[in-house]
Amino acid sequence: MPLYDRSRARRSLFDTITYRMASQSATVLGYVVLVRAMSKEDFGLLNLLYSFIPLVGTAASLGLEQTLRRFQPEYLRLGNAAGAAWLVRRIALLRFLTNVVLLGVVLLVWNRLAPRFDLGPYRAALRDTETRGGAVLVAELDGEVVGLCQLIVFRHLQAHGGLCAEVESMHVHPDHRGGGVGAALLAEAVARATSLGCYRIQLTSNTARPDAHRFYERLGFVPSHVGFKMRLT
Repeated sequence: MPLYDRSRARRSLFDTITYRMASQSATVLGYVVLVRAMSKEDFGLLNLLYSFIPLVGTAASLGLEQTLRRFQPEYLRLGNAAGAAWLVRRIALLRFLTNVVLLGVVLLVWNRLAPRFDLGPYRAALRDTETRGGAVLVAELDGEVVGLCQLIVFRHLQAHGGLCAEVESMHVHPDHRGGGVGAALLAEAVARATSLGCYRIQLTSNTARPDAHRFYERLGFVPSHVGFKMRLT
C-alpha cells in the first residue's frame, strides 16, 4: 500500500490550508488585542523580545530538527513507515521537553530579568524632569536619533533660592560626533534654562574624557569645580 495516495494528498492539503488559516487568523487577532491594550513603548518591547524567540528556540533544539530532516526521508525511502513515525514522535517529544525546560529557566530567572525591561522608572524620571520645567532634548537627522541630553531644573539655597539647570546624560552617536550635534543640544539647553529664569547651568564630565572637556570649554562652560560622587546601590 503506498504511503500517500490521491485521497490522502488532498486531505493533507486541506488540513494544511485549514490550520494555516486558523493560525494566521489567531495571530492577527492577537496583534489587534495587543495594539489596543498596550502602549506604544510596551508593544515595541514585546516585539523586541519576540524577535529573540526563534533564535533561542533554534539554539535549544539541540539539532533535533536537523536530525528529523536528515533521517526521516531515509526511513521512508526504505519503506519503513513505522520507523519514520517513531522518529517523528520521538523528535516531537524531545522538542516539547526542551521547550518546557527553556520555559522553566525563563520563569526562574524572570525576577532578575524583568527589572531590566521595566520602563516604569524611565517614565517616572521623565515626569519628574518635566514637572520642574526640564526636558529630554533629542537631536534627529533624517528621522534618526543621533543625540540627546537631559535638562534638569531645581532650586537650591544659592542665589536666594534661585533656579539652577543641570545637563545630564549627554550622548551623541559616535558616527555623528564633530558634526555640531552636541553643540546644538547644549545651545538648546542653555536657551531653555535662560527662558525658565535659571541663574546658572552646569554639568559634569568624566575625568577620562579630555576631548569632551575641551568641547564644553569652547561652548563657554568653565571648569570651576571638582566633582565627587558616591554610589549608593
